[in-house]
Amino acid sequence: MPQSASIITLHATDIAQYAELVPPWKVEFRQLSSGTFQGRTQAVQLNANLLYREHWTHRTMVTGLSPEDSLMLGGPVDPATPIDWCSQILDGTHVACGYDASEVSFLIPDNCSHWVAIVPRDGLIKRLERDYSPERVARLIELIRLQRVWSCDERRRKNICRLVCGTIDRHLANPDVLNDEVLRARVEMLLIDTVADLLMCPQSDEFRQINAQRRQRLASAVLHAEQSTRTPSVPELAEAVGVSQRVLELTFRDTLGITPKRYLILSRLNQAHAQLYRADPSSALVRDIATQWDFGDLGRFAAAYRRLFKVLPSVTLERTHPKSPTTLADILR
Repeated sequence: MPQSASIITLHATDIAQYAELVPPWKVEFRQLSSGTFQGRTQAVQLNANLLYREHWTHRTMVTGLSPEDSLMLGGPVDPATPIDWCSQILDGTHVACGYDASEVSFLIPDNCSHWVAIVPRDGLIKRLERDYSPERVARLIELIRLQRVWSCDERRRKNICRLVCGTIDRHLANPDVLNDEVLRARVEMLLIDTVADLLMCPQSDEFRQINAQRRQRLASAVLHAEQSTRTPSVPELAEAVGVSQRVLELTFRDTLGITPKRYLILSRLNQAHAQLYRADPSSALVRDIATQWDFGDLGRFAAAYRRLFKVLPSVTLERTHPKSPTTLADILR
């Protein structure tokens, strides 16, 4: 892995554009509130570690896999912000957790800033084995692999949040400190020590299973809807998940704040948007893409699309979209 440091700010003015910036994450984005999406990421790479802070202007659902070969921790910059991570609301004593390509889903509210720390798996294990037996470390890693939310006390949550945000702010204010190998090594050591300290908080069996059924229901419903060759009805979706329509309605309302029917519409609009964003305007037609995503009435499709993204689908197709020179993964290479 590189033994270096860098700092970068990424910005996107469209959710499809922002999706191109997030590798090493393998995820899909669904914009759930209306308006022109704006995303900004401020990232610092310290050797093989990545710290970043994001701000998204619109309510967004994200599903997919966390970064491979790494531990990911994250949470809202303001603990009062209700981020739903894998059906658990992050608060003052919980942080988001993903380990080595974990399946994750999360919901970011409007105008939310959140922090993320990505630490290489091998470096983390090496640090833990400095203080604990290999057997205990192996058990801890297995627990981390199963978790999606990590329970800790408020002090530890504040420590990791302040470290990530403080490191970013200091490096933005004075980029020259990136060239100081001694200081870089100190920050990296502090990061690993802070992560290791947070991971040693005991996790109860009751906590490990909290909201598991609701999370599984939502994940199954979303997966079925995304993989269907046609848009399922709400009763069909409930039957596929194995619950009553009432339970499915409550699951979506409690988790996403919208009905399953509304989610199915928004999901198809987002998929059409992503395809229009990537399509060649010299050969692609809005009508064909709308039909592919089960929108039979082109006028209604255009109206619904404009309400969500504040542009007509033809504008997305015809506009020249700038290619970002880098992604989060690029600064780790």
